[in-house]
Amino acid sequence: MAVVSVRLPLMRTFSAIYKLCKRCFNVPIMLTLLLLSYVSPRSSRKIVIGGWFGGLYADNPKFFLSYILANTSFNVIWIGEQKISKFLPKNPRVTFVQKGSASALFHLLTAKMMFCCHMTQWDFTNLPVFPRALCRVRIANAWHGIPIKHMGQNIPGAEQTLKQAFLSRIGKVINKRNEYLSVSSDDMAHIISSGWPKSFSEQRVLKFGTPRNDFLLMNKKNIELQNSLRKKYMQLLKIPEGKKIILYLPTWRTTKGVVRTFYAMTREEKFALNNVLDKHNAVLIEKHHYMTYVNNMPTVASDGNLHVILPDDVINIDIQELLLVADVLISDYSGAFIDLGLLERPIIHYAYDYVFYKEQDTGLAYKLEDVAGGVIVYDHMSLMSALDDALENPVFKPGPRYHDLVKYETGSSCANILKFLKGDVQVDV
Repeated sequence: MAVVSVRLPLMRTFSAIYKLCKRCFNVPIMLTLLLLSYVSPRSSRKIVIGGWFGGLYADNPKFFLSYILANTSFNVIWIGEQKISKFLPKNPRVTFVQKGSASALFHLLTAKMMFCCHMTQWDFTNLPVFPRALCRVRIANAWHGIPIKHMGQNIPGAEQTLKQAFLSRIGKVINKRNEYLSVSSDDMAHIISSGWPKSFSEQRVLKFGTPRNDFLLMNKKNIELQNSLRKKYMQLLKIPEGKKIILYLPTWRTTKGVVRTFYAMTREEKFALNNVLDKHNAVLIEKHHYMTYVNNMPTVASDGNLHVILPDDVINIDIQELLLVADVLISDYSGAFIDLGLLERPIIHYAYDYVFYKEQDTGLAYKLEDVAGGVIVYDHMSLMSALDDALENPVFKPGPRYHDLVKYETGSSCANILKFLKGDVQVDV
């Protein structure tokens, strides 16, 4: 017992010394980068793009890149992990650069424009001090979905300490002074900036919407593209053509929450699901948040009318493309339902852990019934009844505040973000 009581203070002392040394080491790095960022020539013909910690070619960065290539003559530097390089467009104006490399650092110091979907210190670099050293550059961030959940320090149990509160205040002044957040609504600006106050500010926002939803709005009536994408995913997932597509896209949960999966149904639940799917010549495609794959690994890829997208297949799957061809969406509290609502298709919220989630998991920023995209159900049999009705009568039934969440989604997000990056649009702070 005496050994333990002595060892604990020593460990704490060592930890404190280590953290102090690490911070002292970061200071000269940041000052050096700040000097380089200030004096290095910056190209007005180059845009740096990245997202998802460098691990995916998807989401807002993907659709922003497509817009750049189709409408401008700019050169694009995509920073990410090597595994995604083969998915980038084969275009002489697109250059892939390994995240964390000297080449990536060079482009971050010489580009005038940058775009990402998390934060610059996550998507572009492994140096946490780097964003603070950036100057003479404009950065637009479109996040990676429209949130209805708490995040960051607003998640229940993530109380802000006095030290964090102090750093948050300082951060609002000195951190990421060049980074602006493109939002779909004023509520989105508040949710993200209050969850990550060291990184974002409600005053430093762009009311331009999100590039990923430009894709949905622009192709809402593009039947030729929808048929092409439907064929693509039917072949990829080995699904017979002519089937109606139901997507199940649940949100992430902390380790305290347990996600419901169709591949782990009881025999009775599976029987009820197959009855509905057979009746309407439909299949159900289940795709989870990447954190769910870490905590609850799927055990099957296909089981009759059920098709589960496994972790190794995620890199080949574009959720916006799947949404564009979906006939019905089943979700819970995932922002995917907000995206699909722009297409005005049936949505079912499978809120089996509603009370637990809003009070003990991440928590919700809204009452689900206010912002829902359709009917809310709480058990499997009610879900089957709602699914049968949605396939029989495909009607979009949004909650009274749903449209508040997409206030700035007009289909012109990419164009407006580019104008901002070029300096053609001034934003007062």
